[in-house]
Amino acid sequence: MNKELNKIIDNLDKERMQDLLKWMVNTQSEETKENMLKYFKNNEKSDLIFIKNILEIDVDGLKGINHYTIKAMYNKIDGEGYATLVHKLIDEVDYTWNNIERDGGIAQVNRDFKETYGLE
Repeated sequence: MNKELNKIIDNLDKERMQDLLKWMVNTQSEETKENMLKYFKNNEKSDLIFIKNILEIDVDGLKGINHYTIKAMYNKIDGEGYATLVHKLIDEVDYTWNNIERDGGIAQVNRDFKETYGLE
């Protein structure tokens, strides 16, 4: 599915890409919209080269909560051509173990994050 979507996205013109991005933004929670706004403001004119989105999971067994952090990974190229790895926060979500089970279990929740955020 991801390869097919990437092929379609690669062939979109600027206007269609902007329409798609507006639609994506409008379907997100207010918190995610705020994070997206921060991201765009921080990266308007950037020397960052996108690599991929990554997911970090911190498990709190005492509270029965998983804390999910989604970040975009970039190479930042300096004036001499050297790259430094940079991470930008996209979203953070706390998910109780009861809600994880209600939503289909950990494998399903991980698949949902993968599809939503384009994780590999």
